Amino acid sequence: MKLCECGCGQGVIKESNKYINGHNRKGKKQPCKDETKNKISLALIGKSKSEKHKINMSKGMIGKKKSPRTEEHKINNSKSLREGSNFEKRNKAISLALTGKNHSKQSKINNSLSHKNSIANQIHVRHLHEERKGKTLEVLLGIDRAKELREESRNRMVNGGSCHAASFIKSPSKPQKKLYEIIKEEFNSAELNFPLILDSGRGYNLDIAIPEYKIAIEYDGSYWHKNKEKDLKRQKECEDYGFKFIRYKDSVPLRECIINDIQKIINV
Repeated sequence: MKLCECGCGQGVIKESNKYINGHNRKGKKQPCKDETKNKISLALIGKSKSEKHKINMSKGMIGKKKSPRTEEHKINNSKSLREGSNFEKRNKAISLALTGKNHSKQSKINNSLSHKNSIANQIHVRHLHEERKGKTLEVLLGIDRAKELREESRNRMVNGGSCHAASFIKSPSKPQKKLYEIIKEEFNSAELNFPLILDSGRGYNLDIAIPEYKIAIEYDGSYWHKNKEKDLKRQKECEDYGFKFIRYKDSVPLRECIINDIQKIINV
């Protein structure tokens, strides 16, 4: 009996054969010809992988780690994709299909998020940060333009901007939150971080307010309320607008005391 020439020790089917089927490639990595690759890729177009194939692939990847890709590799890969003819054709087809159509709100949100999280945008932001680091507006934009921007920013904050920004505060102090919860139980119209814009255009953010009765309740912590003159000036402007103030300093009184203080103002 003639043995297989690969050295496996098994016998060949026919005497004219040198190897058992497939044994002539043992230990050799012979790449497929381009023609064969093209035939395989054309045959697989439009076909989805079977569940069995997916399971076998996933089993084969168990315990294997993907090699980490560097940022340079990702950028080069994206460049090669952009430069390809298929990429350009696809983009032209998409742009023609979307001509005259508006993006939905969800689409705009998704696009903005994908742009913010993209590698190219992150690199761009990092470069800008490095270029601007330690430089003032005067150095970057010139003295006149910097002065204009600072004035615009100041006017915007004075005319309700600070009030609008403060309305997004989601983490008030614990005593302020406790005070609000007590008042909310009795007065459902009470609001936390209430934005108040005066007739002059100036805006303030009240700790707690009951707009229905024009009552403002402020919690004055020692650390944040050191400037008494500023607080009194702010209070006077709000009182001229019609609001009445109740102030508690450093501690939250009992529920009965708080409700009594509010009821006194309502009954006046």
